[in-house]
Amino acid sequence: MRNTLRQLAGSLDPKKVFYETQKVRIRLVRLLEAIEGAVGTRPGARLQVDFRSTEPLEESITHASRRLSLVLSLCSALVG
Repeated sequence: MRNTLRQLAGSLDPKKVFYETQKVRIRLVRLLEAIEGAVGTRPGARLQVDFRSTEPLEESITHASRRLSLVLSLCSALVG
């Protein structure tokens, strides 16, 4: 067992070990930042999902909501 440990310790390159640990640390930090950004606990760009060809639907909904709010305003004015 001691012989195996000595051989393993002798073959380890300190520079490579340091480089690999730094690489893992950076990846973990980026992963945590991405999770925080997706959940919304981190300031900055929020998670945004865009679907193709939804602009006409969005415009229809916008026009319908404007018409509905106008009608509700007119009705309340007439009642008042």
